Amino acid sequence: MKQLFYLTSVIIVSLPCVLFPVLSCCHYNELPGDKVVIMSYNVQAFFDEVDNGTEYSEYDPGTGNWDKEFFLEKTRRISRVIKESVPGGPDIVALQEVENAHALETLCNNGLKGLGYRYRVIVPARDTATNTAILSRLSIKRVRAYSLHEYCGNPGRKIVEVEIYHYGKILYLFNNHWKSKLGGTAGTEKSRKEAAGLIVSRINAILYDNPDADIIILGDLNENRDEYLEIGRVYQTALIPLSAEVPSYYRESSLFLSDNGDFITEPGGKVIFFEPWYEESGKCKGSYVYKNEWQTPDHILLSRGLFCKKGFKYKDNSFQVMDSLFLIDPKTGYPTAWNHRKKDYGYSDHLPLFITVLFTNE
Repeated sequence: MKQLFYLTSVIIVSLPCVLFPVLSCCHYNELPGDKVVIMSYNVQAFFDEVDNGTEYSEYDPGTGNWDKEFFLEKTRRISRVIKESVPGGPDIVALQEVENAHALETLCNNGLKGLGYRYRVIVPARDTATNTAILSRLSIKRVRAYSLHEYCGNPGRKIVEVEIYHYGKILYLFNNHWKSKLGGTAGTEKSRKEAAGLIVSRINAILYDNPDADIIILGDLNENRDEYLEIGRVYQTALIPLSAEVPSYYRESSLFLSDNGDFITEPGGKVIFFEPWYEESGKCKGSYVYKNEWQTPDHILLSRGLFCKKGFKYKDNSFQVMDSLFLIDPKTGYPTAWNHRKKDYGYSDHLPLFITVLFTNE
């Protein structure tokens, strides 16, 4: 049996990382060749059946609002989404709102058993109800996790970076779940800018060594692609369209979004990423609905390196929002949010995103 890596209960607050070799019951003999499918999915409150004292009240086993039956049903439903997204399931799955390692392990060993997710990463944050997680068939050699400051007494969710190795090439992947707008859009923007600024610093370090590095930033950023324009440009946002004219200091704590891959990012300048939502314009309204309006808080952002010929390369127009009928409420046309107080339960209030990257070792 192959030796696998699994990052579990160790909390990493800076660059050093710890990987634990474990054995797995997953068997999947076919490794991806020249095509890699990547999914990002906010699964909406995936809690296990153990009372840890940090759960949201409606998912707290200690109060009787949550139990093993609900946990296993939620596991089955997340598994269905992943398995039915593409034949055989995506090669890399980035999840948001996973409580802990036990929930992740149950998902992989039960619902996703046999799909070959040999590498599993979760870095719990102290006193945080949910975390981000990554499942991968491709080799993960290094993990970094970055801590954010508290907001109104609540710790920020960690940004988790993994280095994925494939035939000698590296893909940097950052899984995020930024601060929500609960508490006010303008008031919470400081936390999202902090997250963006942290990523800006790390991206500049990567690009200093390799200007054509393959980098993907994904997850629930809780900010629309055109957030800066939607708020009337009255204050700085964490995500800003590249076409917008802004003060120079914005580049320190904002990511700039391009509608094509023909851009150059230099260390110290604007950190620019391709935003596939622009490519999707007119085909899908969004991945989340707030007050009956579609939003684009979930993202898969791509560096310039993913438009070069060598290594990982984005497959044009491969960005998709999974809107299978079983994920959509036929009455509203919106995502069927999970609700264990209803008979049909639902799935998540977010729809999954996925892209395809091609690989060449030339």
